[in-house]
Amino acid sequence: MPLKQTLKNIALVSSSLALAFGFLIVAELLVRWTTDVGRLGTSADLFVNQAFGDSIGNAPNARTTAFGVEVYTDEQGFRTNPNMAAPGQNDDAVILILGDSVAFGAGVEFEQTVAARLAFTFPEFHLLNTAVIGYGINDYDNVNGIVFPRYANAIKQALMIFCLNDVSVVSASEIRTTVTRAIADQPVALSAGIDVQSLKEMPLVDSLNGYLRARSSLYVWVRGLLTDPQTRYWQSELAYYNKLSEESLAQILDPIDRIAKRYGTAEIPFAVFVMPFAGQMGLSESSLPQKNITAFFMRNGIDFVDLLPRFRAEKFSKDLFLPYDPMHLSPRGHEVLFQVIGEQIRGHQTASLER
Repeated sequence: MPLKQTLKNIALVSSSLALAFGFLIVAELLVRWTTDVGRLGTSADLFVNQAFGDSIGNAPNARTTAFGVEVYTDEQGFRTNPNMAAPGQNDDAVILILGDSVAFGAGVEFEQTVAARLAFTFPEFHLLNTAVIGYGINDYDNVNGIVFPRYANAIKQALMIFCLNDVSVVSASEIRTTVTRAIADQPVALSAGIDVQSLKEMPLVDSLNGYLRARSSLYVWVRGLLTDPQTRYWQSELAYYNKLSEESLAQILDPIDRIAKRYGTAEIPFAVFVMPFAGQMGLSESSLPQKNITAFFMRNGIDFVDLLPRFRAEKFSKDLFLPYDPMHLSPRGHEVLFQVIGEQIRGHQTASLER
């Protein structure tokens, strides 16, 4: 092939690649500017191993990225915002939150989270949000075992924001492994959770999926349109609960019973707020996980609120969740959860005054 023709072909290929790359950049920016679709990765430097026993925790005084949003933590590793200190916080009157990525507020700005809304609405309390992405039931027990003695005389109310997948320990185990690898090497992006339909037997595909979902809103948008992760995750979760016997579920939930008894002995109000999955918003979808979980709570005298009916009653209920996300709340979802928890707090305040 003549040199001139070769150069033309190289120029054609180069210009085509540049045009395609430019198109992807424009498309990425359009998705970020015109939709609420975010990224689904968390930097490993947010976490430290063995912060609470064998449970991971948030790194103290961290400034990093989670789900495409810049996040900060205080000296204890609890999520905060250094530019928005809540007014009038009282270390002698504490509301303690136990939770995972839903309570942490993955994918939303700090001031939009349920914890921040509570802090500004009830300035007479110091809000301690101990939530960590990837936590499960055993982690709540580990955290409470350390935080409760530290604030035993100050905690006025304690609440747990419980996600249906908290019965699994897979997510926390994956984070612990990744954090260990990151400490030995360099920080890496963690995926948002367990992608039940991914081709995990193909390491290259799995790695590419994790890389793109952590960095590209366009990728998350396209993948969401094509694969409907809200339905997939919900169906997988339902299948898991269908396999659990009453005895197995009771064994998994037993740490919550221990936590509740500890607060009951101390005469401190404690309640569990059971969060739904986005895939449950259809009125005909099963509520089996909630029925089995709340049956355990009733048998053991644990105060709880099932959020599924409240969420289903909202207009455009799927908008209570982040786009294409199976469980994490949008700002509107955090607002609804805040309203429910706020009602609970006011109820306890009224009851306390009447004693």
